[in-house]
Formats: sequence, C-alpha cells, structure tokens
Amino acid sequence: MSGRLRREKMLNLHRSEHLCAALRRAREQAKLSRAELAARSGVNASTIQKIEDGRSANPGVFTVAALAVALDLDISDVVRRRTGRLRTARLSSVEPKSDPDAR
Repeated sequence: MSGRLRREKMLNLHRSEHLCAALRRAREQAKLSRAELAARSGVNASTIQKIEDGRSANPGVFTVAALAVALDLDISDVVRRRTGRLRTARLSSVEPKSDPDAR
C-alpha cells in the first residue's frame, strides 16, 4: 500500500471515530437509549450500536442524516465530521460544455 493510500485510510478511520463519538455523545446527552433513537430515526438499533462502536466503518449518508435529524443536530456539521472540509469550486470558474447542436 502506498504512503498516500495509507494516509487516506488513517484519515478516514480518524473521521469515522470522531463521528462515532459525536453521535454517541449526542444520544447520551439527549438521554435516549439506542432503541428510542432507533424508533425516532428509523435506523435499526443494531446499526446504531455498530456505528457507535466503530464497527460500521462507512455508514451511509442517509443513515447519518436520519440520526442527525432525530438527535436535532446540524446535518452539515455531522457530515463535515465524516468527510472533513469540502473544497468548493466557484461557479464562475466552471464553464458549461458547449453544445454544437444548440441554436
């Protein structure tokens, strides 16, 4: 495995651990059991346990969003914990492709 891939893997692991801890902390602060959070979010309690325990290395965005909404968390903050800061391109720097058939 190259050094770059190893660093990316370690960064993803770190972000996953940060997300797991944040979700567990939010659930505990809300004084909800996993079963109660499951009922509110529609996410299976065993899935919540796997995420909190770090056994779900890459939970889906819809799962994370459902948990964030049920815990009344800012979804963008929760996603940022998983993905890191996203680089945005300026719209003016993105040129639309020209269509030779357009009139």
